[in-house]
Amino acid sequence: MKAKKLVMVLLGCGLAAQITWAQGSLTPPSAPEPSMRTLAQLEPRSPISSLPYTINMQGAYYLTTNLTGQAGTNGITITADNVSLDLNGFALTGVMGSIAAIRIDSAITHRNIAIHNGTICGWGAMGISGHLAEHLIIHDIMAYTNGTVGIAAGNGSLVTRCTSMGHSSSGFQLYSGSMITDCIARKNSGAGINLYWDNVAKENACYDNEKEGIKVSYGGNQVDANKVSYNQTGIRTDFASGVNLIVRNAASGNSTNYSLHATNAVGPIVSCAGSVITNTNPWANFSY
Repeated sequence: MKAKKLVMVLLGCGLAAQITWAQGSLTPPSAPEPSMRTLAQLEPRSPISSLPYTINMQGAYYLTTNLTGQAGTNGITITADNVSLDLNGFALTGVMGSIAAIRIDSAITHRNIAIHNGTICGWGAMGISGHLAEHLIIHDIMAYTNGTVGIAAGNGSLVTRCTSMGHSSSGFQLYSGSMITDCIARKNSGAGINLYWDNVAKENACYDNEKEGIKVSYGGNQVDANKVSYNQTGIRTDFASGVNLIVRNAASGNSTNYSLHATNAVGPIVSCAGSVITNTNPWANFSY
């Protein structure tokens, strides 16, 4: 019996010796890598914290606070293409003798520039001087009481969700192949909106401007579904040989609601004050 037990113990010890468990590498791991992001990764845009300021490289820029201009200068001058300028909810405020709040340099044509999200007021010339640039997107800007035009945009631009008020010339000025929509022009000394060639003005509100609510200076424009009230003239076309499309607008309380040349394509003007509207033409303009 003793010999049998000894054999069993030896066999058990041999079996135990053959059983091993997997072991990980005994080489220590390398040092941990930094997990924090750099400032450039957190905010890749360039800050603007004082005026005057020149943007001369493509990229994204933003205001860090409300800024005040200086006499004899523009606030921000853009001399590059492919720029995004975020006012970041802040205001650019001009002083006596200042020029434009934002000027896109006209020495050569600059393109692909976005300006948005802030207030521009009190500058001696234009609020945004972009009439010689191309492919602008200007949105969510409040421009008021600047010296000449509130917002001027060049060829192929979009202006939307902006308000322009109290300027000595037009509230908005569009040159060619551009669109203005969902904007408000009020109490400007010139026209609320001034269109040059081949633009679209759609679903805007123009009130209390000393001249026209919408002035169509040349041809090829579409004026569609706007509300014009309490201006000297609601909608006026200036260029006898140009053909413009004037449809679905509503004019009320102007000294003259519509002043349109016969060369234009115009939806019927329906006088509807104090009456039930029965006209079913989908392109009708209304006067009341």
